[in-house]
Amino acid sequence: MAETISAWGGTVSEAEAKIANIAKEKNSSYEITTSRMGNYSYVTAKLTENRK
Repeated sequence: MAETISAWGGTVSEAEAKIANIAKEKNSSYEITTSRMGNYSYVTAKLTENRK
């Protein structure tokens, strides 16, 4: 199962931290696919379910 998610933040680091928290809650790993910077940062990532 793969899922694409996105997050906004004041910096890329803040947006990535939000992505990391979502991935942790869903027991998934993530790979950032895009990031955009301007007045705010926008990051999208692909989640992949961790296998046990």
